[in-house]
Amino acid sequence: QLDTSNHKERLWLMKVPQFLADHWQLAGAGVPLGSVTLDENRGDSSSSGSGGAVSGGESFTLRLSDQASYPPELPREYAVNVGTPTGAMYVFSSGGDTADGKAARPPALEGKVERKGEVLAGKLSHSYKQLLAARTERAALRPEVQIYEETGRELGKGQSIAKEKKVAGKEEKRKAVGIMARANKRLHVTPEMPRDQLLDLLFAKFSEHKFWHRKDLMNETGQKQNHLTEILEEIAERVRFGKNKGEYQLKSEYRSG
Repeated sequence: QLDTSNHKERLWLMKVPQFLADHWQLAGAGVPLGSVTLDENRGDSSSSGSGGAVSGGESFTLRLSDQASYPPELPREYAVNVGTPTGAMYVFSSGGDTADGKAARPPALEGKVERKGEVLAGKLSHSYKQLLAARTERAALRPEVQIYEETGRELGKGQSIAKEKKVAGKEEKRKAVGIMARANKRLHVTPEMPRDQLLDLLFAKFSEHKFWHRKDLMNETGQKQNHLTEILEEIAERVRFGKNKGEYQLKSEYRSG
């Protein structure tokens, strides 16, 4: 049974930078996160974000609250662009146990999406750019590949055969990676990489090249298109014009330079 008691609620559906969303999820209940004010010189033209087209755009400014314990390197002001969705959109919740755990809540219609848009970081501070650069560098580090070979030497009754550890050279690493990639391709094995791991890998790829075709990123990461695209579009956007049209580049809030 669907709970429709909140069907008259009017909601805003917003896409925010991941670093900001992570902090909001950890904020305590009742803590003011920030304030939103309407820009005086707002435009009336349609706007389009990565989440889909909207019309009747308006511009706001989000200023973070000093009471929410934000990291000092986090930008304090953000541009907020919103508009009216071009089609009807609704928000549903899946239900589940209540806070006291005594009763189950049915799935519910939480309301209709009245406005849709995204929150964009303005000019990043130098310290925050350094933080992003450090994360990209960490993601680019590959774990050392090690090969274990059986020696055939018995350690004694009831004990397993000893294995000696050898650190592979560059050529051995390349061969090992190539063999695994070919084996996975033959078996059609494309394990879905955890979100945070894939984000780090994508940051590392964008540190190597500024622009990427989605197909090339699929080959580099070994991920299926749907899973890759969902994570990729959190941090990157398609180039609309110029010689790199159709390729992806990092969103402005994630670029270190």
